[in-house]
Amino acid sequence: MKNKKKKNKLAGFSLIEMIVAMAIAVIIMLAVVAAFAGMVKTRNTVRDEQQDLENARNAMDTMAKELRFSSDVSINGSGGSGKEIAFYDNSSLKCTIYRLASGKIQMAEADPVSTATDPNQFCHNGGSNSIAYFNASGTYRDLTSVNSGGMTISNLPGLGSLEFNLDPQASTHVGKATILMTVDGYSLQTTVSFRNYSD
Repeated sequence: MKNKKKKNKLAGFSLIEMIVAMAIAVIIMLAVVAAFAGMVKTRNTVRDEQQDLENARNAMDTMAKELRFSSDVSINGSGGSGKEIAFYDNSSLKCTIYRLASGKIQMAEADPVSTATDPNQFCHNGGSNSIAYFNASGTYRDLTSVNSGGMTISNLPGLGSLEFNLDPQASTHVGKATILMTVDGYSLQTTVSFRNYSD
């Protein structure tokens, strides 16, 4: 009788107990793996959004820097607002345009009209504004191919919109332009005062 009791005390887990224990362990492991996968996905999403915002800020800074020393500023749109902005950049002595096309920020540069003597006509070539001049003669390239002042602007897959607003009080020589951009659902804005410092 004593030997029988000893054998029962040394007996292991039953099959049902083992199955329940393994099921609990599998559920815990699946929960841990799902939590880890969720953290990795969130981290990647935040990193991509940060990269998009940094690229958007670099693009805005590039455009704002050129606008600061510009004259003959015009916007393709109505009410001082539009998707294209063109100007004569007094620092590079080039006619420059920025626009949103096919979900990308594009730019073009052209030499000023050789016969023009008024800086406000450098980019017109007989057209009503510099936008028409570029549509006739500009070769556009994506802003991602530009490295300006050490800032690298990569692709902006999250770019939702780009808009330019011109202060209604602005002349072509002096005024303010606002650049508005939406990236990954975030709105960015910068306002630039421009003045023709060559006068």
